[in-house]
Amino acid sequence: MTTNTVTTTTTDISLAKLIPCPANVRRTGTGSGIEALAASIHAHGLLQSLVVRPKLDGEGQASDRYEVVAGGRRLAAMKLLAKQKRIAKGTTIPCRVLDADGVDGAEASLAENIVRQDMHPADQFQAFHGLHQGGAGIEDIAARFGVSAHTGAEGPTARKRTVTAFTQCHGAG
Repeated sequence: MTTNTVTTTTTDISLAKLIPCPANVRRTGTGSGIEALAASIHAHGLLQSLVVRPKLDGEGQASDRYEVVAGGRRLAAMKLLAKQKRIAKGTTIPCRVLDADGVDGAEASLAENIVRQDMHPADQFQAFHGLHQGGAGIEDIAARFGVSAHTGAEGPTARKRTVTAFTQCHGAG
């Protein structure tokens, strides 16, 4: 396998000019957790840039739009925030722009997703507990991270542990 050097630049691009890349390898459960991600982005900002490449027109020339090859869920969350009028549709988003020549969108998408590891629930609970001990309210913590303050666990992987469950387990409820 040949290793290619990919040229990138970083720039801010209008949300209205960003579209999902059809080469994105994440296909299953892509809509899952978008509301929680949107809540986190709204509360904390976008913590990781999107990775994009210019969208080519019918003649193979770069258009004024960009395909998001890595960060499709973040894009969906920001589009949801715009739909909810919590951010402007023209908000600029920090993006790493890949050189369109020779960039394999599927490989860039796979590279971002394959090495990702979810936070362990115990670490998540401990972090929520620390915020609560620091004076943050349970409802506020839940809203800022898009998790439920009252349900034990949500989703098939039980990733969304609750603030209440942890604080009650540790007597801080």
